[in-house]
Amino acid sequence: MASKIYTTLNPNWELLLTAKCKNSHMKDKLVDSLRQMPVISAVEKRRDQYVTFIHHIDKLRKICLESNIRLFFSEKVLNAEKTYKGKMKRIENAKQNIEFESKLWTDDETKKVLSYQAQAINVCIEAKRYLVGDDMGLGKTIEAIGIICKAIEDDYKKFLIVCPNRLKYQWRDEILSFTKIDPKQVSVFDSYKDFVCPLGITNTLNLRTICCKNCDRNEKCKRERYDPLVRFRSQIVDKMIAIVNFEVIDKFKDIIIGQHFQGIFIDEASRVKNIKAITTKAIIKITEEMPRDRIVIPMSGTFIENKIDEIYPSLTFVHKGLLGEYHSFQNNYLVRDYFGNVVGHRNENRLKKIIKSWIIRRSVDEVWKDRPPLIEMTEVCPMTEMQRKIYLDAREGMLAELKDKSKQNKINMAEIGALLIYLIQICDSTETVDPEIKESGKLEVLKDKVENDIGKKHKILIFSFFANKMIPIIIREMEKYGKCLSITGKTGPEEAEKIKKKFIEIEDYKFLICSDSMAYGANLQAARYVVNFDLPWNPAKIDQRIRRVYRKGQKHTVTVINLVTQGTIEDMILEKLSFKRKIFEKFLGASLGSKPTLSLEDMLNILNKKPTF
Repeated sequence: MASKIYTTLNPNWELLLTAKCKNSHMKDKLVDSLRQMPVISAVEKRRDQYVTFIHHIDKLRKICLESNIRLFFSEKVLNAEKTYKGKMKRIENAKQNIEFESKLWTDDETKKVLSYQAQAINVCIEAKRYLVGDDMGLGKTIEAIGIICKAIEDDYKKFLIVCPNRLKYQWRDEILSFTKIDPKQVSVFDSYKDFVCPLGITNTLNLRTICCKNCDRNEKCKRERYDPLVRFRSQIVDKMIAIVNFEVIDKFKDIIIGQHFQGIFIDEASRVKNIKAITTKAIIKITEEMPRDRIVIPMSGTFIENKIDEIYPSLTFVHKGLLGEYHSFQNNYLVRDYFGNVVGHRNENRLKKIIKSWIIRRSVDEVWKDRPPLIEMTEVCPMTEMQRKIYLDAREGMLAELKDKSKQNKINMAEIGALLIYLIQICDSTETVDPEIKESGKLEVLKDKVENDIGKKHKILIFSFFANKMIPIIIREMEKYGKCLSITGKTGPEEAEKIKKKFIEIEDYKFLICSDSMAYGANLQAARYVVNFDLPWNPAKIDQRIRRVYRKGQKHTVTVINLVTQGTIEDMILEKLSFKRKIFEKFLGASLGSKPTLSLEDMLNILNKKPTF
């Protein structure tokens, strides 16, 4: 009996392939041929059933033809193929449309949608499920708001925006600023928000007061105030646009599914790049439950920061079967060594083609022709004598400890990372490890820069990832030269918005000192200088920092100053990361500085390399 494959279709445009063959040798050959598919995964091995996305139907035909396998399509599958290919053609045509009109858009002439933004809006409205990967600072938020406006006019009624906690109120403000949508229809879920009296009887709700005790709503108010589920439901139900942060998605996913949102926007989708994380799984479940004609738009300027499988969750949000099951994706595109570490990639052109079909991405070079210069410089900071002594003593102690642990084979990545971070803290300031010793070569260089070059006229944005230890020290020193503001992970979203507005609008505030919690989404074009007091190990995050200032709307030259302590591990980390900056460019295109993070071997080499003071 000849090898045969019968295909059926499920509602999500996935093809279920059933293999039929009586001869065992031919059957093995048939199974091997099926496994050549780029994104195939076994559904039920006993029945030889496999699944692939309809996007790969031409590849399936080719493999079957080359392997002398008879392929049978039902009429339903052929009709779906015709519909699907028609949709892909319409998406390509939509890329030529650079016009945008909506009655819901503001009449403010200064808030026009730019042609490349209109192109993204039109493509996403046609595709319904698509990745928006424009470079940071090009206005992905504006594009998402435009998609919402067009979708509302197409009779879509409910939208969910998932974003980092820091950006919730910024999303709300921009929606109200760029559209005529009723503010009452835009809700931000905030578990810390004060619960106000719904009847307006009292300004401050206290359920133990006489007016509350005697109120008919007393029990309902209790539930809404103290029960997280009730509170979440009360804040998002019957709203046109609900804005929530990533952290609550898993906890409230059943309520979200029950609300039947017709569009979901996942801002900074690189935050959910781990397919095994509970937030990622929750979003996959939510998007799976949505019908195929609903809108799903993951958004990020850095879908791939370190390795190619970081884009897998976002493409799965869009179409679950597009890249197959995760183990299938790994087998098809990753090369691993004997120990399971990723050492290379295979089928790169095939993966690039799939990604290109489902992403709209424009770089700064393409769409911001008149941008001002961006100057990036590295200031090498010498250590003080005391700082050098403390650094060397700490390093020697760490190496001795590691030597003992290596004999017992107990070295792990987290421990090495903690040791490196301790050394970086010393590079920043000895005060971070001993409050009695205040020595910092970096602070001296920064103070000299501020006093003589940059601090007299221009606003400065300073980043450090040591929110509790280093940022208070920087604030103390910078207050000698001007008023300071600060945003860290402890700053609430509403308070952060107020601080950003102060920095932008009030001339007296010269410094905004932030942790990396502020490195996503904020618009701070008022600053002219970005100072990286210490560098993240994944300098894709440096891009995020820089793009807070160097983005559309910036009319002045932006100067980025990276402070690196001479001859220490900071110097070596920068060198190692600069050597590995290829993955992002290979699969998505040029970026300002996206580079892979460090491996355990890299960390050990850095720690073992002698300082060159």
